[in-house]
Amino acid sequence: DLVPEGATDAARGSDAAWQTTACKALGLSDAHATWTDADAARVFVSSASRIMARDEANGSNGTDTFDKDDALACEFVAATAALRSANYGIERRSLFDAKGMAGNI
Repeated sequence: DLVPEGATDAARGSDAAWQTTACKALGLSDAHATWTDADAARVFVSSASRIMARDEANGSNGTDTFDKDDALACEFVAATAALRSANYGIERRSLFDAKGMAGNI
C-alpha cells in the first residue's frame, strides 16, 4: 500500500491530524533526500488529504493558496514534481531543493 491504512481518514478526522506535515506522519525526516516513487506517491496522497482536511476545517472550500512557508503546500508541490520527474525522466530534486526554488519565485 502506498498510504498506511487509515492515514487519509486520520488526516480528515482529527483537528490536530491535518496540522502534522505529511513527511512527519510518514516518517520521512531527511529533507535533503530524494524520494522514491513510492515515497513521492505517499507524500502526494497524504499532503493532498491533509490540505483538503485543513481547507474543510477552515471553511476555505478548496480555495487554498500556495505559500512557500506552508509545509504541506511545499510537500505537495515537491511530491508532484517528483512524480512528474519519474514520468518524464527529469532530474529529481529533494524537498529542500524544492523549498529553495519556491523561495526564489
